[in-house]
Amino acid sequence: ADSHIVILYADRKTKTLPTREETVGDFLDKAGVLIREGDVVEPAQSAKIEEDNFHINVYRAVPVVVYDGATKMYGLTAALTPRSIAEQAGAQLYAEDLVTAEPSSDFLKDGSIGTKVVIDQ
Repeated sequence: ADSHIVILYADRKTKTLPTREETVGDFLDKAGVLIREGDVVEPAQSAKIEEDNFHINVYRAVPVVVYDGATKMYGLTAALTPRSIAEQAGAQLYAEDLVTAEPSSDFLKDGSIGTKVVIDQ
């Protein structure tokens, strides 16, 4: 009764593990999953593990560069959509803005090896 089965998704792998840890954060520590700046954990690390087949997802932050006209912004984000990436990087977006994302193909120009997001107004 004090043990639960947890289904962990992290680093593009899914593992099923037993645990006696009470919270998501304690479980991740015990499992050796390091959470870095910008990573997103669902549910929150403070959430209690109270049932079997409890799902924990860890989404890793990646470097991004956002081009908003002549302005270039850098950041780390675990967001998946171009619009949410731009918003997390601090861009002011409007409904009519076209926001696209692609892998950065020119490290020297972009200053990033991650995702490149372009905002066309």
